[in-house]
Amino acid sequence: MAWANRTGSLIAAFALFSGLAGWAQPLTTPQQKETLQQETLQQSIQRRQAFPFRPDCNGNTQEMAACLWQERDQADQRLLPLLGGSLPLERWRSVRHSVCERSAQRSQGGSILPILWLTCENELNASLLQQLTTPLGR
Repeated sequence: MAWANRTGSLIAAFALFSGLAGWAQPLTTPQQKETLQQETLQQSIQRRQAFPFRPDCNGNTQEMAACLWQERDQADQRLLPLLGGSLPLERWRSVRHSVCERSAQRSQGGSILPILWLTCENELNASLLQQLTTPLGR
């Protein structure tokens, strides 16, 4: 959560409403990147359910990634009604993907990449959820 706290509410608001889709340098081939950015929440849930490793936040690298992936999808499901439907959610997912791709770029080629990437996405989600659910004046 430290990363999200440092960025404050500005990054979440800026990312949500700006055109950051081309900001990050590719970590994958252009075709893989396009596929990942076009994946909807439902497709992510289906792909995660087919993932051969079960979520275990204290497990091996793949199990930790599955845990973070599950947390991200659950947060996205909470964001769906708060953002006003699937189109705004998918825009958020696309921009968040680009921002976190850039953040995780330093780990390119390493097994820690999905952990850093999903942690970034979960922290941005947590920040946005807090902003959308905290009553004004608090």
